[in-house]
Amino acid sequence: MTGTRTVLYVAAVAPDAATGAAALERVAPEFAVDAAADLAAIRARAPAVDCVVFAETPTSTAGVGLLEVVDACEGTPLVLYADSSYGPGAARATDGVDGYVRRDAAGAVEHLADEVEWVCRDAAASAPAAGRDSPSKVTRLHEMATRIVACRDEDHLFDLAIEAADAVLAFDSSSIATVEERGDGEWLVPRAVSASGAIDETARELPTDEGIAGETFRTGESLLVDDVRADERATPVDERLRSCLSVPIGEYGVFQAISAAPAAYDVRDLELAEILAAHVEETLGRIRLEERLRERRRTVATLHKGAVALAGADSESEVFDLTVDVAEEILELDVCYLGLVEDGRFVPRGRSTWPVRETEEPLSLDYGLMGESYRTGDSFLVGDAETDPWTHDRRAGYRSCLTVPIGEYGVFQAISTEVDAFDESDLELAELLCSHVTEALARSRAEAELVSERDRLSALFENVPEPTVRYEFVDGEPIVRDVNDTFEAVFGYDRETVVGENIDEYVVPAGADEEAKRLNETLQAGEPLQTVGRRMTADGDRDFLINVVPVAVGERSVEGFSIYADITDQKRRERELAAQNERLDEFASIVSHDLRNPLNVARGYLELARETGDDDHLDEVDRAHERMGELIDALLSLARRGDATAAAEPVSLRDAAERAWCTVEADGADLRLAPDADVVFETDETRLVDVLETLLGNAVEHGGEGVTVTVGATGDGFYVADDGPGVPAGERESIFEFGYTTASDGTGYGLTVVSRIADAHGWEVRVAESEGGGARFEVSGVTVADEADAGENGDREGDRESRTDR
Repeated sequence: MTGTRTVLYVAAVAPDAATGAAALERVAPEFAVDAAADLAAIRARAPAVDCVVFAETPTSTAGVGLLEVVDACEGTPLVLYADSSYGPGAARATDGVDGYVRRDAAGAVEHLADEVEWVCRDAAASAPAAGRDSPSKVTRLHEMATRIVACRDEDHLFDLAIEAADAVLAFDSSSIATVEERGDGEWLVPRAVSASGAIDETARELPTDEGIAGETFRTGESLLVDDVRADERATPVDERLRSCLSVPIGEYGVFQAISAAPAAYDVRDLELAEILAAHVEETLGRIRLEERLRERRRTVATLHKGAVALAGADSESEVFDLTVDVAEEILELDVCYLGLVEDGRFVPRGRSTWPVRETEEPLSLDYGLMGESYRTGDSFLVGDAETDPWTHDRRAGYRSCLTVPIGEYGVFQAISTEVDAFDESDLELAELLCSHVTEALARSRAEAELVSERDRLSALFENVPEPTVRYEFVDGEPIVRDVNDTFEAVFGYDRETVVGENIDEYVVPAGADEEAKRLNETLQAGEPLQTVGRRMTADGDRDFLINVVPVAVGERSVEGFSIYADITDQKRRERELAAQNERLDEFASIVSHDLRNPLNVARGYLELARETGDDDHLDEVDRAHERMGELIDALLSLARRGDATAAAEPVSLRDAAERAWCTVEADGADLRLAPDADVVFETDETRLVDVLETLLGNAVEHGGEGVTVTVGATGDGFYVADDGPGVPAGERESIFEFGYTTASDGTGYGLTVVSRIADAHGWEVRVAESEGGGARFEVSGVTVADEADAGENGDREGDRESRTDR
């Protein structure tokens, strides 16, 4: 370096500025270096120095900024002295920056001194003839850089770079070559060459291990050769070629400028070429990244479309075919292979046309990479099958492969005849594809199993001899999914009517809702059960043995089957037998107790009459016989009328009450018929009269002399009320029991008959207090006849008075 240079060293804080200025003076004693840390000092002193050094990262927010310093320099050359976080291309692309040095590189201060010297020399040259590095050259290159970084196409980028080299940098002849992978290695292939074509040596392709361009690409270092003929790195060239500069474009290629003159380029030319190459590198990286992203999006879109198709596949065969189609379209594979595990072996499925082996026989589960991948669940990427321990003795003409497990179902392989045909991105896509294949196979097999299971259940379902319902709980309600033919026949509901409906609304009788709720909760808990209950049919309630089986026993279940065995006849026989046994007990009670007492009395008085000859004792014998007759009549009433029912017919309550009243020894009692006594029932007339006769007789017997008895209708039955002493509240639950009576000469069987007849008809009888303070017997559950039948009965009855006196 020659001459004395005055330099202003700028930093964000004063101590750093002073330290940096002292360091620069130590390596370049001929420099006079001063320090500054604020804009006022820069503006005041920059015009008086040869060069300004800005020792900060341009993006720093502390202290002064780069653009502010550029403005303050007012034409004084500026060197940016920053760390590697700010790239040279970006630094030199900034208008007003004339030089750049990495502060964190080895020998950075020495390099800074050299850069200051070069910048000062450039600034001293007043015309283009004074050198190639006129101030306008840097400015024009920066302007050209704006067009370069805006490129979206590689060819256009290279053409603009060569245009800049020719027009802006005034290089004799220049070129750009990018690296390409070929079967015999990497080659540098020209992409753009100067239009002048003064020397076309740069248009030659060459391997990356040859020539100055190859050296530049391999080492990543720029070369400045004054005489290529004397440089051993140069390959034989045209005799006209004497000097060159060679600059790496990152990992992408090389920029070169050549000349017929020796030492045609200097360090400044090399720096300008590096600036140009930096712009090309950054732009080319962006273009290729964007292209990879676009390709990635296209690939992912294709894979997504394939995944949708896999999800909708109807069979495993379709899954296999779709897998190969998607893999070949995405990965551009030579061949794909699916080895599915069947009967303990790998069986080929969905193969491409090019064979993996000469035969397609199944393979053992320990076969090569397939077996290892299936066993471990890991994926493998093999670049060269000839050197891989798992494949070298098993390959069949292929050089590279990737292997991916398909869950528990098998293995997917892609192979190629080329070395390193696949990369990590291909493996990632293959794994993503195989995850969809695994899900598709799982779904397909689950559906096939479900179909098979449903076929078996359907066959069993249709052949169950008992009425059966298949249900599913939806929001806690048992919804019918199907019924068998027997259900239709027994319950009287056709399949179309009940499918999709809540089964409880059709078969659960009134008053059994809580029972049904408890039953449903048990079923949803997955517990099978058997119970006996009444269920509605289209023809009325019947008794069933109910077996319910959830599909998933022992766990939360929403599906199952209900099987109904009709036991109505059995339950009726059981009830009849229970009633017969109860009557036998009653008969035995009467014979053993009630009849025995008056019989003993008669025998006693008969013996007294014989002993004393007093015929008055025979009166007591007669009364005992009369008591026995009454008991026998009551017994016959129970035996003949207690459970028997006849066909129902329209019966007027008024008419039945009047017929019953005629048989009652009224003794001055009155019968009153309420206005609503004209109601007509659909029932057994004889049994209705029997009930009324017993209730009316009971009212007269217990109501006392002159009692008034009223008969009227309720909403679903009738009542018999009197104004006598009534029934004490504590005795109302007992008066229907067999043998219960409050009269000294009563049998206690009359109200039992009423209770029996009511039970036989499905009625309910209860006793309460009447409005007059007497007894009120209410019978409910009696069927009211429709209007047509009631009208006919009314015509037969004629007009009657509402009061009868006897």
